[in-house]
Amino acid sequence: MASAFDVTAPTTNENKTGRDASSLTSGYSVAETVGIGLALVSLIVVTVGGNLLVCVTIGTDRKLRTATNYFLLSLAVTDLLLGCTVLPVSAFATLNGDRAWTLGGAAFCNVYISTDVMLCTASILILFAISLDRYFAVCRPFRYHNTVSVRLVWRVNAGVWVFSALVGFVPIHAGWNTVDGSVQNWAEPDKCVFQLNVFYVLVIAGGTYFLPLAVMCTVYFKILRVSRKQVKLNQPVVLVML
Repeated sequence: MASAFDVTAPTTNENKTGRDASSLTSGYSVAETVGIGLALVSLIVVTVGGNLLVCVTIGTDRKLRTATNYFLLSLAVTDLLLGCTVLPVSAFATLNGDRAWTLGGAAFCNVYISTDVMLCTASILILFAISLDRYFAVCRPFRYHNTVSVRLVWRVNAGVWVFSALVGFVPIHAGWNTVDGSVQNWAEPDKCVFQLNVFYVLVIAGGTYFLPLAVMCTVYFKILRVSRKQVKLNQPVVLVML
């Protein structure tokens, strides 16, 4: 009996030590860490590279500097900033797992989360603006030509960015997203957690995601109906590009 316990006890310790040695980053083995890390780096490279290419293309070709393409340029800048600022930190947080948060404490964590919310909100709202732009271009082409201009598009883009910044930073730094009304993560600066309450989720998710999504689906459905109707009448689909 004694010899059996003498044999199993070291084995258990050795297994535990082996798991600790292979779990260099929050429970992942070395192979898992490398695989996940490569996947995340690839995602960041594709995001940054693709959106940077869009920015350079529109910025260097005068023929592409249209009202609609300025919406696309704003969208590309948004996703480029997301790839340069948010995704690297998210990759670190994913690989870090349950280990202590070591990137600048609670202040940097809250700025990171706010930036993520801001850029995601801006991306969704720009897609929403693009859908309305395409609706008026297809369904109201003459009114579109007289109303929509490059200056108007930049005003809309500016409004989207200001609104997104307010939505991203004010609630989180004022504690409106937490259950007890305190600013998140300051009590435990070694953690980076996005805290949520029911009211915040309903307002943010409803106002900046589900409502724009519903409008976009309706708008594109109407565009599809108009396009099909014009095809049946053997008329070209009228598409205005400024």
